[in-house]
Amino acid sequence: MKDHFRNQGPTGDPGTSGISLKLIHKAQQYDIAVPAFYSFGQLKAEAARLTALRPDQFQLIFKGKVRQDTEVLFGCGVKHGARIAISESEAFREERAHQNALQEQHAIEQAQENAAQRAMLTRIGKVRGEVDELESQAAAAWTTAPSPQRSQKCKGFAELLTQKLLALDNIEVAGDARHARKQLINRINDLCARLENTQPY
Repeated sequence: MKDHFRNQGPTGDPGTSGISLKLIHKAQQYDIAVPAFYSFGQLKAEAARLTALRPDQFQLIFKGKVRQDTEVLFGCGVKHGARIAISESEAFREERAHQNALQEQHAIEQAQENAAQRAMLTRIGKVRGEVDELESQAAAAWTTAPSPQRSQKCKGFAELLTQKLLALDNIEVAGDARHARKQLINRINDLCARLENTQPY
């Protein structure tokens, strides 16, 4: 395709030949061959394809001047090997900065939410460990205590477990922590009911 563009038309008009250009976008360079009769608007369409930018999001600069879409390459002195800069528009830069700021804010909020979830689950886990210990102690007391003392011991463990319910009520929860707290509350209520009926095991 490049060789085809470089061949002049039958009239010898330089506008009918092809030229190789270097499009510069930030640190990236794109080598491209187009007809010399292309307008800068047509070149913008090619540049948009290469950079994934929309034509309205950037301008083409040649020899330090922003070129209009209607200007023709050879008419502006564009020759083989010319370097043309792709300059993102101010509106696009502001839009991108705004989007980046929103993404950063979302990431911060997500990190804070995750940290809060971990803190909630840690507090619930602490209470769960205490409930595990009380359940083990209650089971041991049931098997070792004389029958006349079992009822009193069951009531004592039920009171201690009720305190754990109060501790759970003081934990503000959301998301997964809400489900974890509900499960532990149900477990404690079941244990308390069994202890109060003096039929824990």
